[in-house]
Amino acid sequence: MSVIRRHHCVHTTKERCARLRGGFVCDSVHFKPVLRVGLTKTSLGSCNFLDRCSDLKCPYVHYVLDDARANEESIYFQQRDRLKVVSPEEEGGQEKRQREELASVLGPISPVSAIQADLRGFALEKICGGENFRAVLIDPPWSISMALPFPSLRDGEIESLKIASVLDRSRVCYVFLWATQRKTPLAREILQKWASKARMRVVTHDLVWVKLNQLNRLVSAGRTGYYFNHAKETCVVGVYHPVLGQEEREQEREEEVKEGDGSENINTNTINNDTVRFPFKDSDVICAKVREISRKPDEIYGVIERLLGPNSKKLELFARNWNVSSARKYQNWVCIGNQIQKTVIMDREISRKFDKEYPEFASTKS
Repeated sequence: MSVIRRHHCVHTTKERCARLRGGFVCDSVHFKPVLRVGLTKTSLGSCNFLDRCSDLKCPYVHYVLDDARANEESIYFQQRDRLKVVSPEEEGGQEKRQREELASVLGPISPVSAIQADLRGFALEKICGGENFRAVLIDPPWSISMALPFPSLRDGEIESLKIASVLDRSRVCYVFLWATQRKTPLAREILQKWASKARMRVVTHDLVWVKLNQLNRLVSAGRTGYYFNHAKETCVVGVYHPVLGQEEREQEREEEVKEGDGSENINTNTINNDTVRFPFKDSDVICAKVREISRKPDEIYGVIERLLGPNSKKLELFARNWNVSSARKYQNWVCIGNQIQKTVIMDREISRKFDKEYPEFASTKS
């Protein structure tokens, strides 16, 4: 089974599409309005929150998919997100067969180490220190002037994370730090401080997520932003370079070319007079639909995979169950967060360190 992604029609409904196209309906995805008798007022127009609206008495117009093929795709992706983080030993019978059938559609599903832990008190340096991660993805609960359904962290608590201890300081590494609009300058400062602790030099870049709604248009919910409605979110990317001598740099390049890291379409770029190998370059803009509150687009995992290849080790902090499910499509991920359902450690070395540091907690091993 192959899933074909199609564009959303700019006319939204089939009726309007046919009217403006001379009686013909295009092949794109369409929606049909949900008109509730005695409640919906079409004169008000479409709801800003659309499928994310929680008001059962909302008088604005809402929409559902008006396309059988698109509905099949929607069901397909819902099934994919239901993949649970459990070890193969725990799976049995019908559930295992269902997962195997689903895996035949999704492609190979890689084991992910998931650790349920509050990072404020978690011994990150002892558990993950020295593991030589090439990428660290962080979506911290920044303290903002809005009521959130989860506890937030102070800026100093985020800065105090022992990121320097988990990086592979002998090679170029990447730290992806999601930040709100007001926290973006601070995120750059924090990336610089982590680089100083790691004795590495860092160059920062902005990866922008443009938020789309159910109709594939810019979100206009009006929940965030003082002067403007925020329809984007920034992931500040820190590219960490080891401070090496000329001979060491040449030796490193020779080893990388000889060994490879599983990525393709390699080219070279010069950053601060240092030649760095990059795979085929992604855009610095991700256009993706808004889902649950605080959930980031899954496309970020593909960006990291194409940047480093499947063999590089990657770490995600403040992860949730949906992050673990998304990371399973790729290789060598370790996810840590207090909202992860269960600790499942597939990496033997991390499992050994975890048992030594927290012998009172039972964990599922590979």
